[in-house]
Amino acid sequence: MTSQRFRYFILILTLISGIFLFLPHINFQPALAPGDHGRDLYCFEAVLKGDLPYKDFWWVYGPLMPYYYGLFFKILGVNIQSVLLGKLLLNLIMGMAIFLSLGLFIPLLFAYIGTLWFWVFNPDFFFTYNHIGGITLLTIIIYNLFYYIRYSSFRHIVQGLFTAFLLCLVKINFGIIAALLFLIIVTMTNKINGVSLSPKQKRSLRVLFIAFGVAIFTVYFSLIRNLSLAEIRQCFPYLSSDHPQNAAPVSMLMRWWEAIALTINKDWPNRFFSFIIIMAIVQVALHFNKPSVDSAYKKKILMAIITLCLFYFLNIHEFFMSGVLYRAAWSQPFSILLIFLFIGLAAKGLSKTVRVLLFSTFFLIITLQNLWITQAIQLKKNPLQFLDFEKGQVYTGNDSSWKQVLRQTVSYLRDHVSEDENFLALPYDPLYYYLCDKPSPSRQLIFFEHINIPEEQEEKIITELEQQRVNWVVISNRALSDYPGLGVLGETYCPVIGKYLNEEFEINRTFGFWVPTSDWIYPPGMRILKRKNPL
Repeated sequence: MTSQRFRYFILILTLISGIFLFLPHINFQPALAPGDHGRDLYCFEAVLKGDLPYKDFWWVYGPLMPYYYGLFFKILGVNIQSVLLGKLLLNLIMGMAIFLSLGLFIPLLFAYIGTLWFWVFNPDFFFTYNHIGGITLLTIIIYNLFYYIRYSSFRHIVQGLFTAFLLCLVKINFGIIAALLFLIIVTMTNKINGVSLSPKQKRSLRVLFIAFGVAIFTVYFSLIRNLSLAEIRQCFPYLSSDHPQNAAPVSMLMRWWEAIALTINKDWPNRFFSFIIIMAIVQVALHFNKPSVDSAYKKKILMAIITLCLFYFLNIHEFFMSGVLYRAAWSQPFSILLIFLFIGLAAKGLSKTVRVLLFSTFFLIITLQNLWITQAIQLKKNPLQFLDFEKGQVYTGNDSSWKQVLRQTVSYLRDHVSEDENFLALPYDPLYYYLCDKPSPSRQLIFFEHINIPEEQEEKIITELEQQRVNWVVISNRALSDYPGLGVLGETYCPVIGKYLNEEFEINRTFGFWVPTSDWIYPPGMRILKRKNPL
């Protein structure tokens, strides 16, 4: 088999392997949150109906992903499985970008293993469907940078910058960082390799960069221009007081290092894997220290390593600012890429027998891990775990009591809220809008202490409720929380709305246990309020 045919064979094998790995996930949602997932699902359907992010509904990320998933709703139908299929496609694209990036510098079989490892072990952004779009675009940016480092292709500069532009529409802070890093790395690569762009190419890049900047500003400005400053801040929570929790970057650096140390020392497989990584780094350092190694090739490898390190450390910034551990997942693809770049480079200097043994060991670990994941998913795929709403159609990992309260609440709302009526969901439960096929009576979908809703905005929301003759309110027990940044509705936040509800509404029905909670997938407790004197 020729090298080109072998490359195509491994490429197709990687894609087929990815489809096989993700098949169990296409109708399984590990945890479904009424807040974050409910917000996503509601907003995806809202854009399908013509609503605009920020303007017509509160949205905290870039405007692109609601349209992406809205397209899957349009093609496949409005249910959660359509979203999971959209997520599956992004996972496959992401993996292929990983494979192509590694394949530029290491043996294809080890690029294949690195991709499988990424698919099986890379932590998922479990709380939102949005961020996988950003991670996918970041891996495509890395591929374009690697290709430019290897071959100095101007076309890949253009492609990389366009991808950074799209990333700005998924999450603007990561997109801006990626665009600036991209230009810095291209400049460094040109200096190290002794390559210079032609005057025409430089002019094209300047025009392109300005055009992308203008386009990003135009998109965001057109969507937020009629919002108040408070509403804009709620959609772009980049100040420390806008987060439920925050911490000093120095303490987060220590926490980050402790998390790495704990991972290394977790068990013997982790220690063994860490040993392999260290040995690979030593092997690469010794090999590249030899005078016989081509200096131009060494420079390219060095730039690839620098690229991954820069992207890793700059994409962990949200973790350092907020102290929220799962936000470190933005940096994980770069650490996995870096690890397998070293392992693949080290494998080049090993005997065929050792390479086969190393490949087989990684393949066995991946197989066992995937088998464990698949078995865990299959245990959850039983009738009790199936979300049988028309807009559900997936198995979820939520416990049975949570599902019972969800079904009771949705059924009650459907039976009692007439077709021409709406209800308000508090403090953060847009999943009920989505499942009941009702629009929110307000663009505001979230009510928590850290959202910093001013009194004038509360008055505006009450006016919206009066104008739309809203006679029903559904409140989850997450409205009673002592967790930092969440608070107690009517006491630590939204006192005007709290007073309005106490005066104008009364408890009509309670489902589950009405006890304080701060859990993301909280213990089930729902109250339905009805207006004392219906409008």
